[in-house]
Amino acid sequence: MNSSRTRGAFARHWFFRPAASLALFTTLTCAALPMSAYAQTPAGSMGKICAARANNAKLIALDRDAGVTKEQEWRKTQAVVQAMPPERQAYAQAELSSFIDGLYGRYAKLPPQQVYTQYLAYCEGQSSGGGATRTP
Repeated sequence: MNSSRTRGAFARHWFFRPAASLALFTTLTCAALPMSAYAQTPAGSMGKICAARANNAKLIALDRDAGVTKEQEWRKTQAVVQAMPPERQAYAQAELSSFIDGLYGRYAKLPPQQVYTQYLAYCEGQSSGGGATRTP
């Protein structure tokens, strides 16, 4: 079996695979809804938005733990944001920049699953009227 296909210094990263790229693009598109969505969506829809955002943060944390540098993550995210509709780009850029800065800074040692859980709780608290007042 040729292990160089899945492991090694020149292994093909998951974000270069078409299915993973499509999943990331879909997640980022859902995560980049404008802030007015908070006021216009029912509670069930807001839960889906929070889950998409939490999943996005988890994906960045997985990249971080796989050895992707902050600069590489930034470039990859820029490419995804540029592919979004113009009205979503500014919000997506701000949100993803915040995720990258936090996950490579203050939360650099937080495991990906914990990133998901904590961000989901934070987002749901914010959408329900400020139950969580502190940024995760």
